[in-house]
Amino acid sequence: RGGGYRPGKGPYDPRSPNAGKGKGGFRAGGGGSTGGVGAPMSPEDARLNSEITRMPKGQGPQGLLRLLNQAGDLRKANPVVLAGALHRLSKMGFQARGRLDPVFKGLLDSTEAQLSNADQWSSRHLVNAAYAVAKLRVTPQDTRAYNAFAQASSQRLQHFNAQDISNLSP
Repeated sequence: RGGGYRPGKGPYDPRSPNAGKGKGGFRAGGGGSTGGVGAPMSPEDARLNSEITRMPKGQGPQGLLRLLNQAGDLRKANPVVLAGALHRLSKMGFQARGRLDPVFKGLLDSTEAQLSNADQWSSRHLVNAAYAVAKLRVTPQDTRAYNAFAQASSQRLQHFNAQDISNLSP
């Protein structure tokens, strides 16, 4: 009998009748934080988000900035798209360091504007975007986004889990 893993049993096995019924199981949309549903995603946002996540690292940050420039006005973009773009830029090694590309500045400004609607952001995307902005070496002189992240986080704090809080700490 012994315990251990048994295929088809429990929320972590996709073949199980219990799949997705426990925290962290195989659910559509991923696991992790339960910090609110966030804003619904339009087909245009879904397409852009897919292009952002599938962009090869070899195209580098400039390729991603070109894609964002072609996408046009990001002020109405879904928070998932904004957080994803910031995260992807940070993974590609982009560093702001006081010299802001106009498209990157537009992305930061759009993120700051969207943060005023904190209920549109899941805690996971809020934390990921804040972490990415810090990793991108954006200074408080470059943007007011840090204040916007602080205000949005305080409004959503009851939805944060331990991992979210850990990701926000230095």
